[in-house]
Amino acid sequence: MVLYVNGTQLTGGKVNQLITANATSQTETTGTTYVDTAITAAITPSASNSKILIYITDCVQFFHTNSHDDNGMSFRIKRTISSSDATLVSDNNHYEGFYSSKRGGTDHNRRQHMTWHYVDTTHNTTSAITYMHQFNVYRGNDNAKGRSVHDNNRGNITLMEILAWV
Repeated sequence: MVLYVNGTQLTGGKVNQLITANATSQTETTGTTYVDTAITAAITPSASNSKILIYITDCVQFFHTNSHDDNGMSFRIKRTISSSDATLVSDNNHYEGFYSSKRGGTDHNRRQHMTWHYVDTTHNTTSAITYMHQFNVYRGNDNAKGRSVHDNNRGNITLMEILAWV
């Protein structure tokens, strides 16, 4: 496996542990504020300088029925260590992760699988770390809804602790 962090190729890494979790409970929001999903997992690193590789997949849906011709969703990964939350990576706009325009059609109803991956290089702990997928909708005030693990399909998260990067 070849891994790049900030454009630099890292070699010599070793997977120390692998954690996977599946979610089958739908989360729904009508707002532009990020909400927690059921896609979450925890890992306890064995070294404070290890890297945590995060993979998330989600079956997402958004729809709306009002005046605008477009809508979308954005996503982010939240990290919690000892009740302290941090956003690791986030879409820059409320429609960046998943966007659609109907251009004069009727109601929106869009579904797709989305995938995130990110390397956490800043945890600096050997305490338990919880990672969670979050999302929001772009036009929350326009009769819009967004769903994670829509219709109770599936979402997954995989965490890998990587040691000894040279």
